[in-house]
Amino acid sequence: MGLVIGRSNAILGYILQHGETGVEAGEIAEALGLKPNYVRAVLVSLRDRGAVRKVGKRWVPTEVGMREVKGLGDIERFKKDSSKLSWVFWLGVAVFVLMVLSSKDKEEEEKRGTHS
Repeated sequence: MGLVIGRSNAILGYILQHGETGVEAGEIAEALGLKPNYVRAVLVSLRDRGAVRKVGKRWVPTEVGMREVKGLGDIERFKKDSSKLSWVFWLGVAVFVLMVLSSKDKEEEEKRGTHS
């Protein structure tokens, strides 16, 4: 639940950064590294709460939205930076492969009756 609230605040914060000029849903998705359909769903939820309104294709903040975000701190901390996470993924894959290979070696040794 906390992650959803954080992303909702990140989306609202991104809209606030653009002010009255507004921003399109696709721009938000690209900037925050989120799926466009997810961003649209959050925008509808924010609109229902009165935090944003849609003007043409652009989403702009309302007074309610500005009060909601006030005091949240730095919006940048909510941004997803996949480049920092990719090495963690590949490290995990490498460790997994080593574990699998290690267990196969032990199984083969047990079948042959040689233990180290």
